[in-house]
Amino acid sequence: MVADGRPRAVAGWKSLEDWEYVVTSTYAGLSISVDRETDFSARLSLVKLGRCELSRVDSPPATYERSNLHISRAPADDLLLSLKMSGSCVAEQFDRQALLKSGDLVLYDTGSPYKLNFLEGYRELILKIPRAALASRVTSPSAVSAVRLSGRSSIGRLAGSYLRGLAREAENLSPHARAGLDSAILDVVALALSEVDGACAVDENAERLARAKTVMRANIADSALGAARVAAALNISVRTLNRLFAREGESAMRWLLDERLIACQRALSEGRTRSVSDVAMEYGFSDLSHFSRVFRAKFGIRPSEVLALGRPFHRTG
Repeated sequence: MVADGRPRAVAGWKSLEDWEYVVTSTYAGLSISVDRETDFSARLSLVKLGRCELSRVDSPPATYERSNLHISRAPADDLLLSLKMSGSCVAEQFDRQALLKSGDLVLYDTGSPYKLNFLEGYRELILKIPRAALASRVTSPSAVSAVRLSGRSSIGRLAGSYLRGLAREAENLSPHARAGLDSAILDVVALALSEVDGACAVDENAERLARAKTVMRANIADSALGAARVAAALNISVRTLNRLFAREGESAMRWLLDERLIACQRALSEGRTRSVSDVAMEYGFSDLSHFSRVFRAKFGIRPSEVLALGRPFHRTG
């Protein structure tokens, strides 16, 4: 797509289904709804800048929603910084809501549910940043997610001007120059986020717990995933990891088992798999008899029966 560092030419889509595929593959799994699908026409261009990606989107009014179900099916761990070029939008995440107009910026987190409601046709620039790339500069991104950074503020104008300049000049830069912009981009983003008004205090343990869940969802198919690897990814001890989950009355590995079982149940009930063994392997179970046993213990029914039913099963009692 952009692996060689070259900008991707502007391309247009007139099918909502195709546009949803493009947005999902570019940013994160989500659903899109529009009022008038017959008149739909959207455009997107993208350039890779070191570890980041900068894209420009032109679209009619639409609502984008990433739910917990999307996250479980398609884990992601990127931050998206959006600069509104025209049109207005309501961004929602972490029980916060921001009304954004032309020139405003907002950050949202693909590791947690969010909703974006574009009230009219719009243009925007979106900077996709791997969380790990920003970790040393911004310790709590969730504190500023879905909080408006005004385009009229000094730092908002500076950051907006910088992103516009990148979008305008990227295709004129050499691949080496584009790759070398990495640190400079992250410094500007970190500076802008440090000046966001209304940033909320963040429970550090709650944020670590959310990060742990993101790591585990992203590696749900790995049967060898254990508490030690998850803790190492977060740079914490296994004991600390289990303390985080204990806040919810869980252990880390019990939570992962439940996530795997729920994902398997959905795949079986929705007919997204050919066999029980296929879905077990897909979601990290290497022992089929163990999978069948724990599945029945949780749902009160064999996985083969769920597959045969071909519809969601809800345990009663």
